Amino acid sequence: MMRSKLYCDISNRLGFVNSASANYVKVIVNNEDLGFYVIMDSIKMTYVDIEYNDPDTTDLIQCKYIFAYLDYNSTYTNCLNENEDNPDMTNFGVLLNTLDNANSISEINEVFDVENFLKNMILEWLTASWDHLTLMGHNYNLYKIPGGKWTYSVYDYDTTLGGELGLGLFFRVPEPLYYDDPDTWFKVKFEDWINNNQHIMQVIMNDENNPFLEYLQEIINNAFNPVLLFKRIDEIKEFISPYVKEDRTPDENGKLPGRINEASLNYDYSYEHFEGVTEFSTIQTHFNGLFGYSYGLKKWILDKFVFVCENYDIDCSVGQEYLNSYEFSSFRNNYEITTEIVEEPVETTAASSEPTSIKISETNTIEPSTTTTTSFITTLTTSIPSTVTTKTKKTKTTKTKKTKTTKTKKTKTTKTKKTKTTKTKKTKTTKTKTTKTTKTKTTKTKKN
Repeated sequence: MMRSKLYCDISNRLGFVNSASANYVKVIVNNEDLGFYVIMDSIKMTYVDIEYNDPDTTDLIQCKYIFAYLDYNSTYTNCLNENEDNPDMTNFGVLLNTLDNANSISEINEVFDVENFLKNMILEWLTASWDHLTLMGHNYNLYKIPGGKWTYSVYDYDTTLGGELGLGLFFRVPEPLYYDDPDTWFKVKFEDWINNNQHIMQVIMNDENNPFLEYLQEIINNAFNPVLLFKRIDEIKEFISPYVKEDRTPDENGKLPGRINEASLNYDYSYEHFEGVTEFSTIQTHFNGLFGYSYGLKKWILDKFVFVCENYDIDCSVGQEYLNSYEFSSFRNNYEITTEIVEEPVETTAASSEPTSIKISETNTIEPSTTTTTSFITTLTTSIPSTVTTKTKKTKTTKTKKTKTTKTKKTKTTKTKKTKTTKTKKTKTTKTKTTKTTKTKTTKTKKN
């Protein structure tokens, strides 16, 4: 829950093309509390219609199947056209062939936004985002902006920032990582993290004009450093803690809100897990019979920040206080930070209006200083019409590996079965553009 929100905030702060926004929602149906979720953008046909006035495009591609590494052989049949009425993949095939034949950054950049792509790759590495392109080769979108270039964006962020990296290492293990030893997880360099079989990454990294260090410096200065992120974590944590605690408190029958699938093999984490793993405590996790670890959120940020500063020729003065006081400790222990960081308060701007029948509370979000946006808790309260006969008030669920979703026109509500950061296995998110409510006899879950 926290990892998804933080990854989206970082991506938005860095100005990634089509990066998702995330917020929180509490769902109540027929006065029954169905839980606390993250709700986030979904890059679908409705999105490009609203954002780009491109309702009939055949150039919005979703790559959800694994091992699609942006070459023709591995990717063309592993990705789907989002335009179900006209799923023409011709332009996509041309893109992949062009990338396969490119021998320089300039050649790639003629058709593909290299700056946006490489910055995404750097963030995937910094956050150990193993469920995206660099390790697993999936959970990303490609979209050709009208009159512009193809762009790269990602979705599904619950296994970022050290979240259950051990599961990803079952598929590929960059040196010197070991899946069952979190103490090794942050120690991998970018050149070892990326898949060396990816032609596009080979071309970019071997180009004499490779801007990797320039982009890394920008990301460290403006987004990925403990001074900024520790404060942001504290803000989000303070804001959502009452909702998380309520979501983790059993009722008089010992039931937790919204837990429909009682046969699930996954752990339902406690409020104490949430408090610890959002700080420096690494916790044990359990997913479909597999045990693993979820790295302490602040611990991950600090460990990775220090590792990067020690191994790359960049200026890390933005976090010098932490570098001076840093001492690595085993994942079985907590950190002690000896330097107190004192910062000026960040100004926030309230939402200009309150949507009809939606209750909004405010908190600030990390955005570039030139813009001010509002992050909020939305309470969705609805009831099933009396004219509709239902066998049960509960929603019908479908067992999925990753997510359980309730979908609107431009809004996807996602409840993950596992979240290393919160002791919940649920994440949810929001898209505030337009919402369409559909009444049905039962609500089925849809897999991302």
